[in-house]
Amino acid sequence: MKVTTSTAPVLLVFLATISHSVICSTFGNDTDRLSLLEFKNAVILDPQKSLISWNESTHFCRWEGVSCSSKNPPRVTAIDLSNRGLVGLISPSLGNLTFLRNLSLATNRFTGQIPESLGHLRRLQSLYLSNNSLQGIIPSELAALREMQILDIGGNRFSGGFSLFTWDQLSGSFPSGIANLTNLIVFGLDDNLFTGSVPQWLGGQKTLQILSLSNNNFTGYIPSSLSNLSHLIELYLHSNQFIGNIPPSFGTFQFPGTITTSYNNLHGSLPNEIFRIPTINQVEFAFNNLNGELPTEVGNLESLKLLNLSHNMLSGSIPVSLGDLELLQELDLAFNNLSGKVPTKGIFKNLTAVQIDGNLGLCGGALELRLPKCPIKTSNKNKHKLSVLLKVVIPLASMATVVIVAKPISLPSFGSEFPKVSYKDLARATNRFSTANLIVAIKVFCLETMGAQKSFIAECNALRNVRHRNLVPILTACLSIDSSGNLCYISLAQRLSIAVDVSDALEYLHHSHQGTVIHCDLKPSNILLDGNMTAHVGDFGLARLRTDSTSVGNSDSTTSVAINGTIGYVAPECAVGGQVSTASDVYSFGVILLEIFIRRRPTDEMFKDGLSIAMYTEMNIPDKILQIIDPQLVQELGLSQEDLVTADENAARCLLSVMSIGLCCTKSAPSDRISMQEVSAKLHAVKDSYLRWY
Repeated sequence: MKVTTSTAPVLLVFLATISHSVICSTFGNDTDRLSLLEFKNAVILDPQKSLISWNESTHFCRWEGVSCSSKNPPRVTAIDLSNRGLVGLISPSLGNLTFLRNLSLATNRFTGQIPESLGHLRRLQSLYLSNNSLQGIIPSELAALREMQILDIGGNRFSGGFSLFTWDQLSGSFPSGIANLTNLIVFGLDDNLFTGSVPQWLGGQKTLQILSLSNNNFTGYIPSSLSNLSHLIELYLHSNQFIGNIPPSFGTFQFPGTITTSYNNLHGSLPNEIFRIPTINQVEFAFNNLNGELPTEVGNLESLKLLNLSHNMLSGSIPVSLGDLELLQELDLAFNNLSGKVPTKGIFKNLTAVQIDGNLGLCGGALELRLPKCPIKTSNKNKHKLSVLLKVVIPLASMATVVIVAKPISLPSFGSEFPKVSYKDLARATNRFSTANLIVAIKVFCLETMGAQKSFIAECNALRNVRHRNLVPILTACLSIDSSGNLCYISLAQRLSIAVDVSDALEYLHHSHQGTVIHCDLKPSNILLDGNMTAHVGDFGLARLRTDSTSVGNSDSTTSVAINGTIGYVAPECAVGGQVSTASDVYSFGVILLEIFIRRRPTDEMFKDGLSIAMYTEMNIPDKILQIIDPQLVQELGLSQEDLVTADENAARCLLSVMSIGLCCTKSAPSDRISMQEVSAKLHAVKDSYLRWY
C-alpha cells in the first residue's frame, strides 16, 4: 500500500494502537510469569520436584499446578500446589496475580506470615492455606476479598524450623474482617491458637455451610446467633475453652449433619431440641460437665451414625430406643453417672462399637460386658452398698485401713461407722476380687505412721467431687514407669500420649469449675498406666483443695516450713517453705516431662553444684538436643545429630517442642510459668502434629 501524506497520521495512530496492544500483552504475561518465579524463589525445599517445570523453556500456563484463562493474553486463574512438601515463605508476589480465583497451598510446610498482598486478589473465591506452619495474625486486607467462598487456614500451629521458643502460629483474636466476606460457604480456623470470644455477628454469615473453630483457645459462651446459619451442615467447636450451656437454639438448624463441642467447659443439661433434628448424623459433646438425663428423643434420630457423650456427669438410664437406630455405628457413653439396665438390641450387640465403662450404676446387658445382674427390687434392710468414691473406710486390722472403689457390692450389716470386716467377707462380697466387680483401687494406710491419717483425709477430700478419665485410681499398673520412677523404652508417640494424659488430668484439677485441686506431689511413681497405656494420676495424700470461698487442708497461698512435695520434683518456692500454688504442680510436671524424654531423674548424680535437669536441657537445645535425648529413642527414630533434616525432621521438631514446653513449665519464678491449660493445649498440638505425618 502506498502511503500518502493524508493517510500518514491515520496509519501512525493505527501503528501506535497495535504497539500499545503488544506492549500490554507482553506486560500481562510478564507480570504473571515473574510473579510465579518470585514465588518459586521463596521456596527453599521442593522434595517432590513439583516446581521443576517452572522454567524459561516452558510457558508458565503449562507449569505444574498452574491454570490459565483462555483469553489473550492468558492470565493465571488457579494455583494448586497442595500436599507437595514445599518448605519456605509464601511470596507477596502472588498478590500481583489479579485474575487468580483459586489458590491452594495446603498441607505443605510454609512458614512466616500470610502476605497482606493477597488482599489485592479481588477475584479470589477459594484460599486453602491449611496444614502449614504459618504464624502471626490474619491480615485485615483479606476483608476486601468479597467474592471469597472458601477460606481454610486451619492447622497452622508450629514453625517449620527448629527455633520453637516463640511458639510461631496463627493467633490473635477472632478476625473481624470475616464479617465482610458475605459469600463464605466454608470457613476453617481450626488447629491454631486463636483466643478471646467468638463474636455474635458470625451468625450473620447466612451462606456458611461448614464452620470449624476447633482446637483453639476460644473462651466465653458459644454464640447463640450461630443458630441463624440456616444453611449450616457441619459445626466444629471442640477443644476450646467455651463455658455455659450448649445453646438450645441449635435445635433450629435446618440441615446439620455434624455438631461437635467436646473438650470444653460446658455445663447444664443436653438440649432436647438438638435431638429432634432429623438430618443429624454425628453428635459429639464429650469431655464437658454436662448433667441431666439423656433425652428420649435421641432414639428418633434415624440418620445418627455417631454419638459421643462420654466423660460428663449424665445420669439416668440409657434409652432403649438407641438400639433401634439402624445407622448408628459408634456409641460412647463412658464415664458418666448412668445407671439401670443396659439395652441388648441393635448396636448393643456390637460391643466393639459401644463404650459404657465408668458408669458404676449400670447392670445387665450382654454377657460380654461382665456387668452385674440387675437387682430384683426387694428389701435390703440388712445390706449396705459400697458405691461412693473414696468414702467408705474399712479397718481390716488394727494397723491398717483400706479404701475401696467398686460397683455397689453387698456387705454384712454395719453396726457402727467403722465396722469390722474380715478379709473373708471382702473376698466373698467381691467374688474373690473379680474384675467383674470393677474394683478400682485398694490402698493401705498404716495408721501408726506420722501424718497417715491426715494424708488419708486429704486424699478423700480432694477426690470426693473430682471426676476425670485420667484421675481414676486403678487396681494394677503396667510397669512402664518402674519402681525407681524410670520410664522403660517405649515409642515417641506413646511418651507423647502419657504426657498428654497427665497434662489433661492436671488441667482438670487446676481449672475445673468445681474448685482448684493442687496435687503437691506429682512424680513418676504417682503416675500409673493401665492396660491400654493410658496414664492416670494418683496419690492425693498431700493435695490441697481450694474453692472460691473455702479451702480443705492448706490454702494454695499458705506458707509452710515443711517441703511440700518430693525432692527433685518440688518447685523451688516450695522447697524453702514458700507458697503452694498451681504453678508448683506445673513445675513438677515440667520436670517429669523432661525426664520422660531425657530418661534421667532430676536427682541423678550428674545434677549437682547448682545444675538442674531444666538447666541441663536449656544448655543443650536446640543444637545439641540429640545428645541429651534418651539414646534408645534417638535410635528408634533413626535420628542423626549430624544430619537432622534428612533423618526425621518432624520427629526432631516434635522433640524440640516438648523440651520447650518443659522449660516453660520449670521457670524459677512461679509467675513466669505457663498454666496447665496452655501446657495441655500445646502438648495436644505437638501430638496431633506429629501423628498427622504418619
